[in-house]
Amino acid sequence: MEPKHIDPAQLAAAVRALKIPTPNEKIINEILQVEGTMLVRALEGAKRGSARESHYLRGVLLACHESTIQRLQRGRLAALSTRTMVAIGKAEGPDFAMRVREWDEAGLPDGDNARYIRLTIARHLEAEAAAAEAPAQPPARGAATTAVVMPNAMHYRPGRGAPAAAAPAPSPRGDAPHGDDRPAPPEFDEDIPGRAHMGRDSGRREPAARQEQRTEHRPEPQRQDQRHEQRQQARQAEPAEASADQEYLSQHIYGGKAALCFSADQTRAKVHTVRLEAAEASATRQYDWQRKIAIQLSQRELPLVLAVFMGWINRFEGKGHGENNSKWFTIEQQGNKLYLSVNAKGQSPRGVPIMPGDGYAVTTLLMRQMLKNDPFLTPEILLSLVRKQAELFNAPAQAPAARAA
Repeated sequence: MEPKHIDPAQLAAAVRALKIPTPNEKIINEILQVEGTMLVRALEGAKRGSARESHYLRGVLLACHESTIQRLQRGRLAALSTRTMVAIGKAEGPDFAMRVREWDEAGLPDGDNARYIRLTIARHLEAEAAAAEAPAQPPARGAATTAVVMPNAMHYRPGRGAPAAAAPAPSPRGDAPHGDDRPAPPEFDEDIPGRAHMGRDSGRREPAARQEQRTEHRPEPQRQDQRHEQRQQARQAEPAEASADQEYLSQHIYGGKAALCFSADQTRAKVHTVRLEAAEASATRQYDWQRKIAIQLSQRELPLVLAVFMGWINRFEGKGHGENNSKWFTIEQQGNKLYLSVNAKGQSPRGVPIMPGDGYAVTTLLMRQMLKNDPFLTPEILLSLVRKQAELFNAPAQAPAARAA
């Protein structure tokens, strides 16, 4: 049963009773302004054991939780409205907040979670901007002309989402109580642009074509500002190195004392390569990515590193990276595993064993990047060329033995 009066404090207590992480009352209040009684009905359904309603609650409340907002701020992402966070929570479920948490606890590295979070935010901001730019639909003949005012998040009528107190008379668009930044949830009637003028004309309707023309050629400044702001937020949410046709690939390998991240990258000369990052462990299953050592593999190193993963070279050392050639890495075969160590002058080595199975994704990543540089090659030809490079690399050590024979 839905109560006639919704108290954010009581609602928060009811959510906590379901053992769902609950935002503070201020955020609950803002969610209610966006979702209205939909949130209450979901709560009642979750109490009855509905998995669907529980999933909805967890998605929305975790996305809007102050801890999620703080983690996004630490990641230097644009501040988002509660409306946007609610939409993300409804679309992504609890996964969004969980991946934000993993990203933050790992030290906010550039990887799969960062890519997912940024693209998810950008996608929703772009959708909101597109919706704001959509032409207004004139009201259907005979449709009701009274705009529904968004509730104040404290008093609702069950099943309606409208405030218990009498709603004020329709006012000009710029004075509407909820404005464009608080659209009504799907089950509410939306305030259709172009209706406000009917109150001033004593209910006289303009022809639909004239209403549409007025809406199209006289956009409101406030709405234009919001569209611009949404576009700016979408651009900020997109990673700087990503574009519409550029994919982001990465693979993490975790060890007891350090962790590695292999990710797709490009040199300043637009050569596709792989970026290697190593971070020390700061606690159990936590790594200090803020103080990582980063190395970009050169075009010469790509086939030789791949040859180690293929078992054609036992050991390879990549030197001369960073300013003053202060960084280097070593990868070698150690029995049934590989061992990769990343080093920088004045810092302790960061070594991680690469166990069977873990190296597969790195191997395919190396091949992907090399094939992008030479798209006319097939994977089979690429591997045959890499094997030939491995034979040349091993030749100096085999030459004395060959002469002795």
